Amino acid sequence: MGIRDRVLVLLLVLSGLSVLSPAAASQPLPMALAPTPSSDPFYTYAGRVPLDQLPRGAVLKRREVDHHLAGLALPLTLTQLLYRTRDTLGAAATTVTTVIPPIATVFAEPRLVSFQFAYDALGVQCNPSYGYSGAGGPGGQVTTAEQAAVLGYLLAGYTVVVSDYEGQELHFGAGRESGMATLDGIRAAINAGVYGLTSRTSIAMVGYSGGSIATEWAAEQAPRYAPEIDRRLVGAAMGGTPTDLAHLLAYIDGSMIWAGAIPLGLVGLARAYDIDLDRYTNAYGKSVVAAVQDQCIGDVIGAYPGLTFADLMKPRFSTFTSIPPLLRVRRQVVMGRAGTPTTPLFFAVAKLDDTGDGIVVTQDVADLAADYCGRGVSVRYQQYTGLEHITGMVAFVPDALTWINAQFADTGGQDGCSGLG
Repeated sequence: MGIRDRVLVLLLVLSGLSVLSPAAASQPLPMALAPTPSSDPFYTYAGRVPLDQLPRGAVLKRREVDHHLAGLALPLTLTQLLYRTRDTLGAAATTVTTVIPPIATVFAEPRLVSFQFAYDALGVQCNPSYGYSGAGGPGGQVTTAEQAAVLGYLLAGYTVVVSDYEGQELHFGAGRESGMATLDGIRAAINAGVYGLTSRTSIAMVGYSGGSIATEWAAEQAPRYAPEIDRRLVGAAMGGTPTDLAHLLAYIDGSMIWAGAIPLGLVGLARAYDIDLDRYTNAYGKSVVAAVQDQCIGDVIGAYPGLTFADLMKPRFSTFTSIPPLLRVRRQVVMGRAGTPTTPLFFAVAKLDDTGDGIVVTQDVADLAADYCGRGVSVRYQQYTGLEHITGMVAFVPDALTWINAQFADTGGQDGCSGLG
């Protein structure tokens, strides 16, 4: 069985523990094997040097921990780093990255893959670092499924870095911040010199759904924000990418499955951009906002069937664009407006109905791919017709690994654009 097949089997098996399983979501949370990030002193910086005087990507703390999968310790170790980054409004901030050595030694020099999880969280229990250090239970279901995908890269010989790119305050949906934290997580891994990583190490990035937000914004901002990382990038693969959050919110408005992502995204953006939602929400909206404050995407899928944006808001604020601060934020979270990637890109997206995959607008992804192609970026576009968002991930995982393998080997044949109509 090849690596592609092993990844697919692992993903399908572990998806039984993920958000695809309603029964799993109803089970009580078992005792965690590690303290939560909010009670773990490793996540706190208390150094003498003020944080804003340290360079982005500076390593503040380091620890080695057992490699956990679904709460079970594997006979492997990994390294976690607390590092300096910046938040949406420009303030110095910290978060944690997990650096995982390859299971098999394949390459003479390390090759690094930055894998962005779709943890879509407002609660720290869903941080990827917590899943790797010993968390178990439904809070980490999405993390567990994506850990299976990461195993494919480890078996292929790659070193993998997985960052808590939403930051310590969980700024879900704040793409620019997620992209910067991703780039600073790569910097931290290289600065720490773990597993033989150096400034000469070649790097790829990959992410699906929420993870694609961080991946795309990292690729888009890298030429200016982290030029030394940008020069080492061989490619960035993104699947199920929400390129315009306002379009996504309109698409899932009233959805029987995905409507719960509306309050989740609103709270994440409000945190990042310091918006007081209480001014705009009605009584029901206030109760929903309070309910999701510490939840993650697995908690809200199917939990608010038929919910609309207007259901949450006072009558005069019934649309996203009728709320002035959200209208300003919308201009900040549309992809393609902060810069132009220089690395080759792989965009993949499913299409189930006339609009998209159930949550992501397919044409938005095709339009962004075409836009970058027009700017001279090398782009491959892949559409999974007939699949929805979750099954689209199952298709994307092996395709992304195959594409990244080719990019590292310089056999991708990607010079220009392909797959665009």
